[in-house]
Amino acid sequence: MASLQHLWPRLSAILTVTGSSSTLLGRAVLGRAVLANALMISTLGVALTAEADQVSEPANAKLELMLYAGGGKQPRSDTQKNTAVGVDLNFYRHVFTDKQTLFIGTGVAQLTSNTDANNRLMAYSIYPQLNLTLPKIGSSQPYFYVRTLGPTYLSETQLGERVQGNHFVFQSQLGLGLYFGDNNTWLANIAYRHYSNARLSAPNDGIDALVLLTLGGRY
Repeated sequence: MASLQHLWPRLSAILTVTGSSSTLLGRAVLGRAVLANALMISTLGVALTAEADQVSEPANAKLELMLYAGGGKQPRSDTQKNTAVGVDLNFYRHVFTDKQTLFIGTGVAQLTSNTDANNRLMAYSIYPQLNLTLPKIGSSQPYFYVRTLGPTYLSETQLGERVQGNHFVFQSQLGLGLYFGDNNTWLANIAYRHYSNARLSAPNDGIDALVLLTLGGRY
């Protein structure tokens, strides 16, 4: 009993140290648990943000169907004005990077002029189109695009005063557009379009639609 009384101060000290160590260990474990939970919440937040970014554009959308109309004064002509209405279909898409996307498309357009003769023709085209992504506006995605050397067949070789050497020409186009709506499934753009034969035959009077307004959807 006396031995126990002598040992008690040492035992009490050991218990005190053990208790303090347990408390520190518990705090450490608790701290790690809190940190783990925080990391989990942070990771979940990043995942949700990434998922939200991914669904801002339709992942499986490969077709773009577009209707357009417009026109304007024919460059290098004092009196001629042209109008154009048509439909384009981008049927192939290849994503190079998150900034660059290549499309292959086809389209048909009716061009008319304000002249008395040779005032109507049809244009049937296939074209490459390169989209360059611009910084987002909210959830909408603006873009710049260019088409060049799009093989085109003209039903007539003359529109108003403008004459082509044969029925085969090329379509070129520059535009600025915006994907918008739910999952950015809608699109609108404004563009300039030009037809000529790249001096492969004479004459080579270019035919132009200065302003085209387009509305379409992605499927």
